Amino acid sequence: MPTCVECGAAVSSLYTEYSKGNIRLTYCEHCKKLADKYVEHDFVIIFVDMILHKKPVYRHLLFNRLPYRDLGIDPDVFKLGVLLILFDVYIKWFRLEQEATVIDAGFAEHALIFQYL
Repeated sequence: MPTCVECGAAVSSLYTEYSKGNIRLTYCEHCKKLADKYVEHDFVIIFVDMILHKKPVYRHLLFNRLPYRDLGIDPDVFKLGVLLILFDVYIKWFRLEQEATVIDAGFAEHALIFQYL
């Protein structure tokens, strides 16, 4: 069942298709916002919002984009999890590197692989 990306409530559908290429997005009954604005966005916008760690884009990918399977974890969910971990590590690494240059230059002198780990 589709899920609202803003509040997480179940919705009946994400959009209504009147003709080929002519759709109207559905509003959520609970939060009164668009149920899933990412239906009509390109992958580039979705990717940028993933880098910015916006919760609605993850709800879109997990609940509304990936097919449901009863056999276990979907391979796409596993790939998304690895991608999220890499994004999170990179952002923390970047922040730590900025703080290390201001406070202590010792962190920046280590090898890149050591810094990343």
